Amino acid sequence: MNAVIQIQILVLAVFFFSAITKLFDLRSFKETIVQLKVPTKLAEFAALTLPIIELTASILFVWETTAMIGVMVIICLLLCFGYAAHRARGRYVECNCFGSLVQEQFGTLTYAKIICLLILSMVLLMSGSMVTIYTLSFSEIAAALLNSIGIVLLYSLAVTCWQFKKSLSSEM
Repeated sequence: MNAVIQIQILVLAVFFFSAITKLFDLRSFKETIVQLKVPTKLAEFAALTLPIIELTASILFVWETTAMIGVMVIICLLLCFGYAAHRARGRYVECNCFGSLVQEQFGTLTYAKIICLLILSMVLLMSGSMVTIYTLSFSEIAAALLNSIGIVLLYSLAVTCWQFKKSLSSEM
């Protein structure tokens, strides 16, 4: 399996997982949007709309004919998320990138995550050769999904360890 296919499945998995976790905790995601000083009515709309857009974009990755549209939507979302991180600068605002599954605030890790996903998305956009996922063998899809899940879990573990380290430092 080539690197482009692995990246395609990784970005699909990250945004699918992100959308599902946000949809399971819309209240928390809405609160994050309100903390970014978005009016409440608009925050309610955005809290439901953004995860649906993430979910739709990730589903577009499944077919070769729609995958590039999905990449462009993901790039637009990442730019919006970058703007949200900028708006949160200097304040304690829960990130909710993965719903309430990973407790983190907007900050350096948020920017790093956005930049990494933006680079991966740009690689996909520039490659111009994405595949229809269901044409891959089961073992290729399973391996790519397990790699993707492993990356998300490692990220979650790193955030948890980072926060634990910070809490120990603040107690001293």
